[in-house]
Amino acid sequence: MRLEGNFKTKEDLEQKIESHDEERKKYEEFIDTNTKEIDELNKIAEELSQGLVEDSHDNVMERLQDAKDEKINELQEQKKEFEEEQQKLEETIKKIEKGLSEDRDNQSKLNEIPDSVKSTGQYQKAFETSRAAIELGEQKLQETHSQLEQIKKKIAETHQKISLEQSNRY
Repeated sequence: MRLEGNFKTKEDLEQKIESHDEERKKYEEFIDTNTKEIDELNKIAEELSQGLVEDSHDNVMERLQDAKDEKINELQEQKKEFEEEQQKLEETIKKIEKGLSEDRDNQSKLNEIPDSVKSTGQYQKAFETSRAAIELGEQKLQETHSQLEQIKKKIAETHQKISLEQSNRY
């Protein structure tokens, strides 16, 4: 049997094949080892990536919660200011109502004056001034009630916004 190449005998060829087989096995072991290491590194990288995503998600959620808390605080402060304004308007209404009551009492007293005095210019002036004061007081009372209703609406709207913000979940 004739062999091509640098082999003189069949044994030389078999030895060379054996040598190649051993070398091939070493390369296969090297590849297997590296493949396992690469798989482990990929697994670690994936776990790290997942951890970063979770950390990132946690950070985003924390920032969203902080923003939500800040918005709620702003709304509560705004509501408090509206409630203070409401209280001032209610006090103003009480003062106007008291003043109107006094003006009406004064006008009633003017009506009780004898007819002989009613014909004087001084009485007419006092009566007109009293009536003007009552009209002005009623107008001011109506305006203040309107402002109070607007403030009450703002308080209700702000309260609703606070409730909505508190119920939002991230």
